[in-house]
Amino acid sequence: MSTQTAFIPTETHFPVPGLINGVPVVFMADRATEELMIPIDSVAIALGFESVEEMMSDDRVLDIINKNSTDTGKFPIQTITVTTIDIEV
Repeated sequence: MSTQTAFIPTETHFPVPGLINGVPVVFMADRATEELMIPIDSVAIALGFESVEEMMSDDRVLDIINKNSTDTGKFPIQTITVTTIDIEV
């Protein structure tokens, strides 16, 4: 048996299942704005990195983040508090 992380809906966010590069991920949707967010560790794994640290050490990733920040005036990585539980599957 393996475990999987399940996101618990909160007053401000609710989980939305999805796929990135064929990898199952869970987006978190803001109830007020419907903006979708994704845990950065899920992004790293979906892009083929072993960890967030490895992904954030890659110059190509940093170039994309810096370009996005310059183009939009906002840093693309934000922190939200979510509640999770591990479930056996």
